[in-house]
Amino acid sequence: PTLLDIQADLMFTNPGILLKEGNQRLFTKVIKSMRDKPTWKSTMSNLDRIRCSIAEVFEYQPTDSAIWTSLRSRNLTRLSRNFLWKCLHDIYCVGFFWEHMPNLENLGQCPTCKVPESLEHIMLEFNAAGQHQIWQLTERFWRLRYPSWPKLNWGLLLGCGLARFTSSKGKIIPAMNRFFTIIVSTSMYLIWNLRNTRVLE
Repeated sequence: PTLLDIQADLMFTNPGILLKEGNQRLFTKVIKSMRDKPTWKSTMSNLDRIRCSIAEVFEYQPTDSAIWTSLRSRNLTRLSRNFLWKCLHDIYCVGFFWEHMPNLENLGQCPTCKVPESLEHIMLEFNAAGQHQIWQLTERFWRLRYPSWPKLNWGLLLGCGLARFTSSKGKIIPAMNRFFTIIVSTSMYLIWNLRNTRVLE
């Protein structure tokens, strides 16, 4: 059978391609390749922050593809995967989301710290009880097995699935990477749920 050349000019150089010569998957791939992928400023910013943080802590720069793939890691629970994906796209209704909503602008402020709320603020800067204690316990748990705990920042939290700890000989330690991914992603999701409980009360 004649195969459809998906590299061909899609305006079509060979008009009248028969449907029987392709399948739905192939045609979908061709149609999607014709469209420009949308980009969002907040997503691109978060990708850059992940890259910088991973480069600073683990001394390598992940590609965009590697970052997206890390969100599908088997070390992440389904809930953590969804949460990190939404964080990376910055689609949660916090902070500036409320700026243009009449009579709801106050929801964009952190009620405890009196500053604009953001996911980064909720995870790392929030002064209410809970967040700080969770990170303290996470670090303590980590130090039961490993001596050094990296300084956390927003990029490192989002890129927790890209951890690449190495031995003194430069050999990657998979168990260490897995442990870091699990405890950081779990702590993030717990902090988010505590924040939501506090807001809803």
